[in-house]
Amino acid sequence: MASTFSNDEINEFKVEALELLDLGEKGLLALDNQGNYKGHFDAIFRAFHSIKGAAGMMELMDLQAHMHQLESLLIGAKDLSNLPKNLADLFLRGIDAARLILEGQNVNFDYSVADADNGPTDDKSQKLETMQDLRESSSQDFFAECEDIIQR
Repeated sequence: MASTFSNDEINEFKVEALELLDLGEKGLLALDNQGNYKGHFDAIFRAFHSIKGAAGMMELMDLQAHMHQLESLLIGAKDLSNLPKNLADLFLRGIDAARLILEGQNVNFDYSVADADNGPTDDKSQKLETMQDLRESSSQDFFAECEDIIQR
C-alpha cells in the first residue's frame, strides 16, 4: 500500500518520534535511579502512546504494533513502586528496536519478560504475570487505564 504522506511529512514524523523515544529512554534511566516513579512513568507512557497513535496515522503499522506491545506491558507496571531491572531492560531494548523500525529495518522483537538475576519477590512475580495478561488483552479496563494515565 502506497503512503498518502509526502517524504517531508514522514521525515518530520520520524524526527518527532526519535525525540519521543529519547524522552522515554531518559525517563526509564531516571526510574532506574529511583526517582519520582509516577512522574517518570507517566512521561514514558505518554511518549509510547503518542508514537503509537502518530505511527497509525502515518500508516507505519509495524511501528504502531511495536509501540502498542510496549505500551501494553508498561501499563502493567503502573502500580509498582519501582520498575524491575528486567522490565527496564525490555523497554530500553524496545526503544532501540523502535529506532530500527524508523530506519526501515525489519525487527523481530521478543516481548516476553525475562527473569532478572535478582528475581522479583512473589508479589512482583504476580504483577509481572498480570502485565503479561494485560499485554494479551484488549479489554476496556486496559483502555480505561490508558485514558487515566493520559489525563495525568
